[in-house]
Amino acid sequence: MRQKIFSPKINIYLSILVALVLLIFLHWVGILKPVENVLIYLVKPIEKVTYRLGLNIFANQSNLSKEELEKENNELKDKLGDALIENARLHSLISKSEILQQELNFLVSKNYQAVAAQIIGKPSDTTTQVYLVDRGKKDDIRVGYPVIYLNGILVGKIIEVEDSTAQMLVISDSRSAVGAQVQNENNSPGVVIGKLGLALEMQLIPQSEEITKGQIVVTSGLEENIPSGLVIGQINEIDKKTEELFQTATIESPISLERLDVLSIIIP
Repeated sequence: MRQKIFSPKINIYLSILVALVLLIFLHWVGILKPVENVLIYLVKPIEKVTYRLGLNIFANQSNLSKEELEKENNELKDKLGDALIENARLHSLISKSEILQQELNFLVSKNYQAVAAQIIGKPSDTTTQVYLVDRGKKDDIRVGYPVIYLNGILVGKIIEVEDSTAQMLVISDSRSAVGAQVQNENNSPGVVIGKLGLALEMQLIPQSEEITKGQIVVTSGLEENIPSGLVIGQINEIDKKTEELFQTATIESPISLERLDVLSIIIP
């Protein structure tokens, strides 16, 4: 009895291998080309359908991803907006706290009694500089009391008082007049008035007084309820005419009087 040289599985593998080699040879010599052309013709419609189906699936996936990305982007924008608003609010609170701290430090150093106030109204007319503050008679506020900002900068006076509110006339208003003096050897006297809400001018400075640009102007203390030494500004320009009895000087405030916020009202 003859023994089998190869097992059935090996015989199958060898047959497949021989067939593949034969097909490759026939393709190479060109004998199978007519058969290949027929197969390509039959398969081509199926290939188009599968290709289009793949494109549609990819497009749907792309649209879905785009919608999801837009939704996520909008959510991130909303979160960023909320964060910016919160940051602005915290920055505003910190700024107000710092301003009030400077005012408090000044008041304590001078042993002044005062009440913190917030501006709650401003006029629409730019030529009028009267601000409404949230303090009034119930807070012991009276007409003529001085209003300061930061470390002792005079910004106005109280001109009208209600129970819980008061009106402050800013020193740049044309109706404002404050007794002042220049911080020099002679404490040169004068009066600081407002110029249409746009500037400050020190008038009635005797011609004999020597004043120079850059010198600081403060309150003189000669006016009722207003202590001496509150900063008004510094000399920016000097107008001195020999034929005049007095000289004048343009005063520049160290702060923007149009952007006041939290203040302190000194109670004499």
